[in-house]
Amino acid sequence: KSSSGDGSEPFQMTANEWEKARDCHHPGDSVYIILRVAHVRDNPKITDVIIDPFGLYSAGQVGVVSRDMWVYVGLPQSVNDLADDPQPPDSPTESV
Repeated sequence: KSSSGDGSEPFQMTANEWEKARDCHHPGDSVYIILRVAHVRDNPKITDVIIDPFGLYSAGQVGVVSRDMWVYVGLPQSVNDLADDPQPPDSPTESV
């Protein structure tokens, strides 16, 4: 997942991506990994490696707003906080 910003903003996942992350969470041969790439327009850098986002969500370490599928890296925010600002100021672009 890429962004023209610093990579700290939330990013969008499709329902299919989230389902795949959930499927990979169960014991087996697959692991779902998200690489966050920031500053893609001028100086691309990997800023985060998210291993098993569904497992992190289950453990309360990342937040997900299911109606929009925005994934927040770090401590989950309350749904009420997200309702006040449903779109990040610098909407990320999807690549990877």
